[in-house]
Amino acid sequence: GPPDTHRHGAAQGSLHQWARIGFAAAALTLMFGICPHYSHVPKLHSTSAARLVYAVGLEHTGHHLWQQGLYPRLCTPRDNSSDLSGFAELINTGLELPCAPRSRQRNISNYLRRAVAGRAGLTCQNACSYPCSPKIRPRNPDVVALANASNAARIDLRLLVLTRDAVEVVYRFNEPRVDSLVDACTRMVEQLELLDPAFYSCIDYRRYGDPAARQRLSHFLGTDVGAAIDAAYKPTNRSSTAREQLRRADDATQRRFRTLHLCTRRLAGLCGPT
Repeated sequence: GPPDTHRHGAAQGSLHQWARIGFAAAALTLMFGICPHYSHVPKLHSTSAARLVYAVGLEHTGHHLWQQGLYPRLCTPRDNSSDLSGFAELINTGLELPCAPRSRQRNISNYLRRAVAGRAGLTCQNACSYPCSPKIRPRNPDVVALANASNAARIDLRLLVLTRDAVEVVYRFNEPRVDSLVDACTRMVEQLELLDPAFYSCIDYRRYGDPAARQRLSHFLGTDVGAAIDAAYKPTNRSSTAREQLRRADDATQRRFRTLHLCTRRLAGLCGPT
């Protein structure tokens, strides 16, 4: 099963609360007050022949790299056209909902039994970023629901947590964009903190060329990723432009960016060395 061990926190709550009173204090008030059925999710299936790969990350952390470049080279071929939109609707939660109801989790589990169970190799499911489709109807994936559903369906879920420098994630600095990323990052970290670290392994956008990072990924997925990365990884360099935009941003946007940076540091704490 997945070999990585990660530092596993217990803090939840909004990042604005985190910034004022610390990460741990807001946990039980927000998440467990509204989502009493959400608690720590152990990984129950680590040696199943049915392995589901799902990428978790903010915008611009590498979803397109995986979906367009690496999945076709690493994953068991299948026709996604008939079930992708249905799965996205199941796994994504609107901004007004902090978690999926139990009925949604049952539906996800039933989907996995139909689409993944009994398949050999890696089944790779396209994933929305955090946030998903922010210009249409802002939503975020719910990997707590996915992890619970995978356990129920006896699926070996392997989450790829994609990370990147917060400046490069934002890129275009304005208050609404940074606010949406703060909310999305908060939700993502809150969800990951509820999961057994055996569910996930992290990879930073700048580390795909690093032999140690490739070895960890290969071990985690159970297949050699080196040749696929060599063929597909064409890094974009947006750092200097992004940093100049941050320097020119107004004070309110820069304050919000510092809150986002706190969140990405919290995520780094969960990931450990990448």
